[in-house]
Amino acid sequence: MILSSEEIVFGKNEIFMAERGWEKDIHDSIKLIKFFYKSDGHTVEAYSAFPAENFEMLPVILWNRGGDNKSGLLEYFTAYSILGEIASWGYNVMASQYRREDEFGGRDIYDVINLFYLAKNLGFENDSFGLEGWSRGGMMCYRILSEIKNVRCAVIVAGLADLISNEKINKQLHRIFKNYFNTEDKSELLRNLKERSAVFFYEKIAPDTPILFIHGTDDNKVLIDDTVEMFNRLRHFNKNTEYSFEVINGGDHFLKKYKKEVSGLKKKWFAKYLKI
Repeated sequence: MILSSEEIVFGKNEIFMAERGWEKDIHDSIKLIKFFYKSDGHTVEAYSAFPAENFEMLPVILWNRGGDNKSGLLEYFTAYSILGEIASWGYNVMASQYRREDEFGGRDIYDVINLFYLAKNLGFENDSFGLEGWSRGGMMCYRILSEIKNVRCAVIVAGLADLISNEKINKQLHRIFKNYFNTEDKSELLRNLKERSAVFFYEKIAPDTPILFIHGTDDNKVLIDDTVEMFNRLRHFNKNTEYSFEVINGGDHFLKKYKKEVSGLKKKWFAKYLKI
């Protein structure tokens, strides 16, 4: 249930700055809505970006942010820039901020799943859904795809797929896991990590959803091995489903130097499966 919503209006300076960071004029006629909705009894904040005209019956892309708790939260400018770019390609893009009581891939995945059902409340009645997730957002995508089978396609960038391996090389992840899963029971800790690690439940991922994997070779936050492992496991397990792996040589975790290349790959993938 949607509790409230408001349109976010930007001035010329904000639009100019957004266009400098992305392609020129991509944000013309894009609307950005901030709204609050109910999910499992929690009040959750979210954004929706879409073309101001002819927005009905557009395919819906659910964009999943990275980070944990307040880290990685979308703000007005980042929502306008990141979501607005995708919306300019002809989509309604919806992004949950996840519940305040962050579970880092636990029941907070339903904050995203519930957006599937809320899309109609905003006037987007198209049943053509796609997913995108970066880093922790990639982990969310894997978990969502193990619950929902009617997603047309997904894009996962630097997706976290093996929490156990990454904890060993990323001190920040170790801190996050200690914060969320701190327990004296080692078996309970292992259960929580495996529950969120797609390498342990890849057989449950929607077998008919094509996935584009993107990962930089110089990522020091999430091992590229995660994506290599998921790509190989899924394409051998679901031989009739299309999986594509784009390796960005020299790319770091955020792929900032390869923004246009990554955008082009995403745009082509979404168009292939959502605009049919």
